[in-house]
Amino acid sequence: MAIPSEDLIFPRAEEALTQEILDLLKQASALKLVKKGYKEATKSVKNGQSQLAVVAADTDPLVLAADAPDYCIGEDVPYVWVPSKNALGTACGLGNGAIAASINASDVSPLAPQIKQLRQKIEKLWGP
Repeated sequence: MAIPSEDLIFPRAEEALTQEILDLLKQASALKLVKKGYKEATKSVKNGQSQLAVVAADTDPLVLAADAPDYCIGEDVPYVWVPSKNALGTACGLGNGAIAASINASDVSPLAPQIKQLRQKIEKLWGP
């Protein structure tokens, strides 16, 4: 029996959190701290460089992004689904959509406090 696609999309960011994520991605992208697209984002997760990952829920077919969460779980990287790949791509500075992105930054990054705060919000979506 196949798993319905909607069951794969967890946790989802609500509108306010989505906007916060996209705003941080814009800032991080300007500082060259973002890995854009599925291949680059999952590679940075697997290499232990990623602080958090974002996946687009409107990826079609969803199977293209369905295993990104598995990589994140394996590396203990918080991830969240946002509604739009076009909005995700725009936030990353791309002219088209992106199905995934990751923020790579060290503790000395100028965005470290914001990244830490966002990580905590994403982790809360998972519950206790």
